[in-house]
Amino acid sequence: MRIKGRNLLYLGVLIVFVVGGAVFLLLNDEKTDPVDLKDVYVKQYIHVVSGTGIPVVFTSVHGGEEDNEMIVPRKSGNGSDYILLSDLRTIQLMNETNQMLQSVKGFRAHMVYCSLKRYYIDLNRNYSNENSYQDPNLEGFHQAFYKRVEELVNLNALTLVIDFHGFSSSNRPPEEHNITIFLGTRNNRSVSIDTKSEMVKILSNNTLSVSPDHYSTFSEVFSGGYNLNRFAGYPNYNGIQIEFSDKVRLESQLKFTNNLERRNTTISNILSFIDWWILNKTSK
Repeated sequence: MRIKGRNLLYLGVLIVFVVGGAVFLLLNDEKTDPVDLKDVYVKQYIHVVSGTGIPVVFTSVHGGEEDNEMIVPRKSGNGSDYILLSDLRTIQLMNETNQMLQSVKGFRAHMVYCSLKRYYIDLNRNYSNENSYQDPNLEGFHQAFYKRVEELVNLNALTLVIDFHGFSSSNRPPEEHNITIFLGTRNNRSVSIDTKSEMVKILSNNTLSVSPDHYSTFSEVFSGGYNLNRFAGYPNYNGIQIEFSDKVRLESQLKFTNNLERRNTTISNILSFIDWWILNKTSK
């Protein structure tokens, strides 16, 4: 019985020691800060790629295709504030344009883009818009994205920003089905009249169909949103929103030779416009 009693005594002491130690650790353990999902999402979904040699920035605010079921989605409904679908393959088109710029001209544009689906956040609506996002962990995301764009804009006396978007030709009226590009300049407010004129002329090269087809046309179908308004009044900013037809973006359309040729022409014309802009706007 002495052995059993001693064992029980040892067991009791051990239990007290273990429990007491655990309580001590719980009471005295250093508190670890909870994960800040706002910071995580900014780092995960906002991408900046440095360019070389030219004051040009390519952006994509609607091209993200990454999902995250932890994030509360935006509300569905009617009107442009409730569009949830991303502009598919615009980031790829932006990348290809930049690669061609590097290959043909020897320099490349800076790039800033969001890889998170538009289903969760719309960066082309002011962050104060009630449906630009719904998840509280996306608060500050807009500011973080445009801060990166602004930093690149402010590197130069004048910077050209081209925002890559996409539209579905089947959703347009029949007379617009063959349009490849819709231009948006806040109806001539984000670029000068002469820049708009040359842009329309150069992007229309090789029979590419562009809307509006004349610089003086104020009724732009896609005039641009927060992406252009955000920098309104900046003297060192020229901004253009380009909406690209699905015929020059989607793999299902590019299997047709005429659409592939149209995509190549689109990229070539953009490079020609950048050439003109650098020569005529940055050398003055």
